Amino acid sequence: MKKISVLVVLMLLLVPVDTQAATSEIVANVSTTTQEEKNVSTAREVPHYNINLNGGTWDGTYYFLPNGELATECFFCDGIYTYYLQNDGTPMKSRLTYHPDGEHVIYFDEEGHESFDSVEHITMSISGEEVDDYCYFGTYGYMYVNEIAYMGNNATPSYFNAYGVMEKEGWFQFVDGNFGYADENGHLYHNRFGYNSFGQIVFYNWNGVVAKGKIEDDNFYYYMNETDGHLEKIERKTDVSSDVMPLSLPTNIENDHYDLSILGDNYFTQNVKDRNFINYMKDVKSPFEDWTMWIYPDISGNTINSENYKSGLYITNRGIMIGSKKSDVRSSYLARTLYEYDMVDGKAVYGRITSQYKDVENTYPEVAEILKKAVSYDEVNCCMNMTDRYPPAPTHMYDIDGIRFFYDSNDTVIMIEYFRYSTGNHYSFN
Repeated sequence: MKKISVLVVLMLLLVPVDTQAATSEIVANVSTTTQEEKNVSTAREVPHYNINLNGGTWDGTYYFLPNGELATECFFCDGIYTYYLQNDGTPMKSRLTYHPDGEHVIYFDEEGHESFDSVEHITMSISGEEVDDYCYFGTYGYMYVNEIAYMGNNATPSYFNAYGVMEKEGWFQFVDGNFGYADENGHLYHNRFGYNSFGQIVFYNWNGVVAKGKIEDDNFYYYMNETDGHLEKIERKTDVSSDVMPLSLPTNIENDHYDLSILGDNYFTQNVKDRNFINYMKDVKSPFEDWTMWIYPDISGNTINSENYKSGLYITNRGIMIGSKKSDVRSSYLARTLYEYDMVDGKAVYGRITSQYKDVENTYPEVAEILKKAVSYDEVNCCMNMTDRYPPAPTHMYDIDGIRFFYDSNDTVIMIEYFRYSTGNHYSFN
């Protein structure tokens, strides 16, 4: 496929946004005064020394000028690394701070080396509060603020928001209001169709920004809404065969954690980031623990979940709910890795399942009864990552996140399960 021919320019505005968490806001902690006022009031000149140019001696802690004077309140380069020597002459370490120009934020690691062209894990804000953020410092050592950085061998884009913090694990808004999506490693979806936070189809551009207006590939024109970028219309190009399908079909789109989110009016859509079960389970389960959550009808016919038994409308992001047909599941999840297993008397004829099934009759008796009515299930694998639960082994083991749809003899969905398990923790429930 030819790259989609549209360019969305990200305006690099240094304006705070209201969508960031409080812990992110305290990292850069830019003053409420105007930037001009701030520069005038705080900018100052400090010396810069380089031992190769200025001479002197450096013992790893103190730098002495050729005349024997101790260098303080200055930048110093030992020929490889740059330090900031404080009032007592020692290097500033593990510190996020303002540059003497009063405008930019810089960082010195645990060895006192100033960071250039690198991502750093920041654990303390300028004001001394604990944070858990990742920030990028460019060629001149300045923190990226509302900027995209391209990192790694594949030059994958990452976005550092208005507070200089890398966006991770879900949808977010750029300062200009456009949506983007970042995975758990901070990599932006780009050059691909996907979904926005409302479940609408969008195209994530080369820089991760949602495309707007008319875009195209070799076979189709795609008309994206001018305001929020969602797909409005597709137009086939002249002489393109009717059996060629557009790349924006839901069955073509795999957006990893998107499929582990849920729609409808229920506890999870109201209280969990991105309506995503992984975000919920990370807070309540050990990272080395398998987990599962069932969505099923109770004895009164209300659809509930096995975490807190609250009722509500539970619909997967591809439109499947209790009462849907197997054919609907198959067409909706065609783009996903899907496995089918038969069941007899609540047992899988073939297939391995998480440990929660081992004692399901005691822990989830209603679920056990539904399992006995199921004649088959489809397992949809959404995410698979190498696990760190076990020491190195001859074979790789993976953590797998996904969804299972259980069917009765009428090929109707009678229960939905969201799960995570490690391939090293498989149990047969035969």
